[in-house]
Amino acid sequence: MHSKNYTTSYFSLKISSTILLSFLFLAIALPAQNQKVVIDQITVSGNDHTKPGVIFRELLFQKGDSVFIEELPEKLERSEESLLNTSLFTKAEIFFKNWEGHSNKVHIQVEVQEAWYIFPVPIFEWIDRNFNVWWVEQHRDLDRINLGIDFTHINLAGRRDRLNFQAKYGYVRQYGLKYAFPYLNKAKTLGLDGQVSYQKKREINFLTEGNKQLFYEDRDQFLYQKFSARLGVTYRPGHQVTHEWGLSYNWKSVVSSVLEELNPAYFAPGGGLERAFSLSYSFTLDKRDVYAYPLNGGYFQAKVTKPGLGIFHDKNMLFVATRFEQYFQFNEKWSSGYDLFGKVSVIRTRPPYENSHIMGSSTTTVPGYEYYILDGIDAVLLKAFCRFRALDYRLDFGRLMPFEAFKVIPFKLYLRLNSGWGYANDPFETGGNPLNRTLLWGGGPALDVVFFHDIVFRFEYSFNHLGEKGLFLHFKSNL
Repeated sequence: MHSKNYTTSYFSLKISSTILLSFLFLAIALPAQNQKVVIDQITVSGNDHTKPGVIFRELLFQKGDSVFIEELPEKLERSEESLLNTSLFTKAEIFFKNWEGHSNKVHIQVEVQEAWYIFPVPIFEWIDRNFNVWWVEQHRDLDRINLGIDFTHINLAGRRDRLNFQAKYGYVRQYGLKYAFPYLNKAKTLGLDGQVSYQKKREINFLTEGNKQLFYEDRDQFLYQKFSARLGVTYRPGHQVTHEWGLSYNWKSVVSSVLEELNPAYFAPGGGLERAFSLSYSFTLDKRDVYAYPLNGGYFQAKVTKPGLGIFHDKNMLFVATRFEQYFQFNEKWSSGYDLFGKVSVIRTRPPYENSHIMGSSTTTVPGYEYYILDGIDAVLLKAFCRFRALDYRLDFGRLMPFEAFKVIPFKLYLRLNSGWGYANDPFETGGNPLNRTLLWGGGPALDVVFFHDIVFRFEYSFNHLGEKGLFLHFKSNL
């Protein structure tokens, strides 16, 4: 049996003895070069909620295809990867059920175990850029915590359609609704998604000084309000390439005291109300084996965004952002990789302050600079690492766990050595932020904890070129 599941060895892609014997038998029976087999039938089991068409969409072969024998093992492996990367399944196994030697017809069986689809998760989150900023610089201030509920159904109608509702109450009042339907047409290549949200808050980041965010708070009134709506269309012709077009509308307001006393350039062209439509297009080529924690493969994305279409004359920006990732797996334990990010503003005017942050978010931070924020209109960031899998274990709760999807929780520990370089260009900087237009370097050892294949905790002990060091916590989930 050729299998990939979380209860065995998910990240190491192996061909089991059963499938090797199957191909050996085929090779003996079909000694000529470039022999093909015909996919005569594909059957699916274990999909109690998911529609069969969703599973067939992720396979690299379809009923009636003629496939070279030597290509079939890779197609089975990549099909399993594709199924698991949907986050709809905790196990996927693809194997031969039957083979007719006289006609070279094969019957393929796909067995899946469905994941837990409903996540009503209580919200307890810090509003700062990362855990360390809240824990150290904001002194673990509980007033800077959001409480609420995050309800997500990742497979609402069994068609990989995702519904999400959020309600936050605390530092930020926020309400949001999202829905994504990836399969509009029969070929399952066109998708549609939409979302609306509203938020208001009593504290606002009005300036950057010393590459730190300065905040102003007024407990008697809400300083900032924002309403957003977005509609997106996706086109996924195969398994690795995705095109996405988006149209969004944002309505924002700040109280007059923020503009008069703190930063008159918070919005453009300087008023307390901003309205803007935005257009975006992105091209993505994704060849990673596991999306949340890749060991092998590559990723490339290019995105063009145009905030401000001239309708309200409030904003006029245009920028291009790219990201390239490459991963190398040397053996079962050792792997390495790098991540290159770049962003360029085509319109070379000073952006509104609210849109000026370019480095310092969860995906654009140089290791060791988690406490800093960089403003600018151009940026480049390179991160590289080498890692060793120290532990591969699974917690088997057996009968103690009533939910099948959580009876076995596999996790892995990786020791990682990482480094990063970054540069942010702010031609409008007057000297108050010394890290802007400075080459940054940081790195150090790290420990990664991976649960299932969707949840990753990263503990990094990093140094930077300022001589500072510290332990930093990061979290990532594809759910």
